[in-house]
Amino acid sequence: MERNLVPSYETLGRQSTVPDIIRAQVSHILCLTGNQAVGLLAKALEMNDADNAKKAYQLVMNAFEPAIALAKNQVVAYAGISAAYGMVSKRSESHEYAKRGLAELAEMRRFAPNVNLNRVFPPEALDQMEQHLRSLLAW
Repeated sequence: MERNLVPSYETLGRQSTVPDIIRAQVSHILCLTGNQAVGLLAKALEMNDADNAKKAYQLVMNAFEPAIALAKNQVVAYAGISAAYGMVSKRSESHEYAKRGLAELAEMRRFAPNVNLNRVFPPEALDQMEQHLRSLLAW
């Protein structure tokens, strides 16, 4: 409610009634919110603003964890949580989520011959996400 996400959700049932599609769309909305929160977290940490860092960190988790619960293959959410954990020096947790994201990417690629992923993602998107997740393991 505090992030005013309800209006974004209201139109979803009108576009599609397929539950998997609606879950993926809600997950995407949550990821957009989580990505904004990662930026807020970075800025708050840079400014040594502990109160806003705590709020941003909580928003990151409150956005990305349900995004994953709704769409297990939401690789952006794994990367976002991994980055947030890395920013607050929780290295093992950061690595855990980066590895989970890499595992989901591998699974997506495994099914790629049966699904035309280029219709969903630009051809280089999966490679870029893999590089990003691997960079999070270097923290």
